[in-house]
Amino acid sequence: MITNNSDSYVEKVLGWNESPMWILGTDILLKRIIGCKSLLDVGCGVGSFVAKASRYYPRMNVIGSDVNPEMIAIARKNIGYDFRLQEAEVLPFSTGQFDCVTVFHVMQQVDDYIAMIREIHRVLKPNGMALFAISNLWYDALMFPYNLYSGYKGDRTIKHFWTPTQFKLLIEEACFSSVNIEMFGESKKFFSWLNIQPWTIYRVIK
Repeated sequence: MITNNSDSYVEKVLGWNESPMWILGTDILLKRIIGCKSLLDVGCGVGSFVAKASRYYPRMNVIGSDVNPEMIAIARKNIGYDFRLQEAEVLPFSTGQFDCVTVFHVMQQVDDYIAMIREIHRVLKPNGMALFAISNLWYDALMFPYNLYSGYKGDRTIKHFWTPTQFKLLIEEACFSSVNIEMFGESKKFFSWLNIQPWTIYRVIK
């Protein structure tokens, strides 16, 4: 469970959702969910990606869930889509309900991330797809110049860091068998020569 419910954290999320990095990342995720009829955004925050996905794909049934009551209240007030106040480790949805589940920089804040992965697996339809966007072990070091320039002080709610190989093994051991790893968008251009990147997207199939 994500336990940081302070006003400052909510303000940070609001600011982050207006950043070029967030816009880039969500644009990449939107391209991966073409053809999905139902989508659950776990850890939806203030609902920005739910709203963006609903605008891009108006026929898609999109639901957002988050454990933070302040952010869910903002999402319901400012956006008006379907939002649920719920811990990610126990999702209030039927088995096999969704074509796609997105998890955008949330896994690292959850205490029982294995339970979360298994719940995401449960609510997916057969051959359904989950997309995890994860900051890697070396994120702070690689992003230091950008963070210094932008004034972003980093996310202190992060509890876990993994390398891409570690997280792939984690997902496979939890329940998923098909895991595809790709570098996170434009970071290819800047970090490929190091053979490391600040973010990774994991595309997994049930």
